[in-house]
Amino acid sequence: MATVGLDPGWDQRRVLVTGATGLLGGWLVRDLVTRGADVVAIERDSVPGTFLAVEGLRDRITLCKGDVTDASLVRRVLAEYEVQTVFHLAAQTIVPIANRSPVSTFETNIAGTWTVLEGVRLGGS
Repeated sequence: MATVGLDPGWDQRRVLVTGATGLLGGWLVRDLVTRGADVVAIERDSVPGTFLAVEGLRDRITLCKGDVTDASLVRRVLAEYEVQTVFHLAAQTIVPIANRSPVSTFETNIAGTWTVLEGVRLGGS
């Protein structure tokens, strides 16, 4: 199986993946789980048929319901699960939706990134 090319030191490492239900996020989760990482994901919507569901990964990771724009949720997840590494992949990437909903796209893509970075900066307190 091809891997993402990560350092082999992922065994039992607590990793937060935002955007885990997306295509890239799903493949990253699969690779991290294969390497023995303890993966936590923030999932806004539970969508059937995602790579996570099809590959049976939902049962092998910790899923936290919520949105990356929710600062208190992000800080709680970082602290409660003692996250050591963060992969922030959450984004609204579908151009027609972005055109129809520019404010919500901005909130997810820009404010969400700022929220995750600020949570990491604060140490998940």
